[in-house]
Amino acid sequence: MIEQGTPEWFEERRRRITSTDIAAILGVSKWATPLQKYNEKVNQIERKQTRAMQYGLGMESEARAAFEAYRYKVLEHSYMEFKPKFAQIGNWSAASLDGYAFNPMTEKGEAVEIKCPGEGDHATALRGIVPSEYTHQLQWHMFCTGLTWIWYFSYRPQDVESIACFKVDRDDAYLYSTIPTVLEFWKKMMLKIPPEPSEKDVVVRDDREWLMLEEELLNLIVLISDAEKRRDDIRERLIGLCSGKSTRGFRLKISPVPTKGSIDY
Repeated sequence: MIEQGTPEWFEERRRRITSTDIAAILGVSKWATPLQKYNEKVNQIERKQTRAMQYGLGMESEARAAFEAYRYKVLEHSYMEFKPKFAQIGNWSAASLDGYAFNPMTEKGEAVEIKCPGEGDHATALRGIVPSEYTHQLQWHMFCTGLTWIWYFSYRPQDVESIACFKVDRDDAYLYSTIPTVLEFWKKMMLKIPPEPSEKDVVVRDDREWLMLEEELLNLIVLISDAEKRRDDIRERLIGLCSGKSTRGFRLKISPVPTKGSIDY
């Protein structure tokens, strides 16, 4: 068990595929691309926290207390579970769960994932549906822990219906379909082979300096192309004027028969 926020925890997250990485690796995240996730892990280039991320972190304690009031007390939280060896390549995946809630009826712990989402994602949860971004995270939680279901708790205190809470079942078909892609990403990550950039990785520039230099470069490319064509045309005309004989002008010697050093500049 590794406590969240410790240096060891950050190092383990960097070396392994964690639940929060899955959507980005699959190319379906609205927050990160596969290349950004690779840079985050391999080159330790951290993404800036969005306002939504900062809000969620700030609401963690209140949201946990809301879940405990709604369901059960969270006994343990913020630790990392490791997936046992997979395909003989050692530990490669991990999950940091929000906690295990103690069910007094069964006297067992039940895993829970707590979110403080935006209005749209909370509305989706109120319909009993996990927002797509979090579906991948929850399924990977269950893959790493071996669980067959997990609580999903959506908390938005500013809404009239502030709580959505329901069970999410493990989807083995989904897991088996995504494991090859995720595992391939991890292998390349270990070899320091970055994924191809996606369209989202492209930075769009429309400032004056960029546009002026861009236009100048394009014009130069055209001029160079035209100059190369003119050069080849003049060369052919000079060879034609040689009448089959080696000919020297003021600065050039041209031999119609290709030989080493046939043209001297």
